[in-house]
Amino acid sequence: GSDTLHAQHRAGTPKMLAAVECESDDALPRRGDSVTDEDGRTVGSITSGAFSPQLERGVALAYLLSRLCRPGTHLLIRMRGQSIPATVRFTPQE
Repeated sequence: GSDTLHAQHRAGTPKMLAAVECESDDALPRRGDSVTDEDGRTVGSITSGAFSPQLERGVALAYLLSRLCRPGTHLLIRMRGQSIPATVRFTPQE
């Protein structure tokens, strides 16, 4: 297994875990919600979501295509038949 891990470390992985903040203050992302780019292509999925009292909006962690994990990237979260605008943010340890 270590050869695979070393190869992924050198070349990168296709998906990464990223923090996402909803731009709508009443949206609450949930596990399994899909994430799309602005062209409507599925680029990941939500692993967990919650309401942030400090930010007063929904936040989530999502596995996204690695190229989209830069803070400031705009995405859409598909929730309950709606596409909610969201932005990739720094995680607390960054």
